[in-house]
Amino acid sequence: MRESQGHLTHCTNFSSASRLSIDKPCILPYGDRTFMKATIPIATAVTCLFFAACDSSKHPESVAGTPKPEAAAAASPIAQTGPTIKATPNPVPAGTGMGTTTISWTTGDGSEGQVYVSSDGQAEQLFATTPQGSADAAWVQAGKSYEFRLYGAGHQKLLGKVVVTRAEH
Repeated sequence: MRESQGHLTHCTNFSSASRLSIDKPCILPYGDRTFMKATIPIATAVTCLFFAACDSSKHPESVAGTPKPEAAAAASPIAQTGPTIKATPNPVPAGTGMGTTTISWTTGDGSEGQVYVSSDGQAEQLFATTPQGSADAAWVQAGKSYEFRLYGAGHQKLLGKVVVTRAEH
């Protein structure tokens, strides 16, 4: 029988002559310290192998749908340094009825922005008021020109513009 006390393991031995020897220190092949000394490096190695296997940069096919950090930074309004406004698609494809384009904008610094639209040089009409965003213009007609203008707060400073047209049949 073996009993553990501290770092030593004490053995109770029964000999063939029925002599009882109690509390003799004996060393087990895998004593507490030996076991711990072997366990820590093995656990460390297994952990390192796990993280190395999970490193997605070594497996490009596993990240096919994951945006790259550069692409995320380019799409982030914080990463931008200046105002932008764009229309997609532009020109709007030919078709029957009204065409649709999506206007996207940002002031670049989080300040209030206003998007106005003018059709064929007519007076501007307010289209949207936010620092950044996108909205559909679902009324684009063939043969007309639409100028979308991004202004800073108060309609004072022109930050950018885009002209939208629609392709003829």
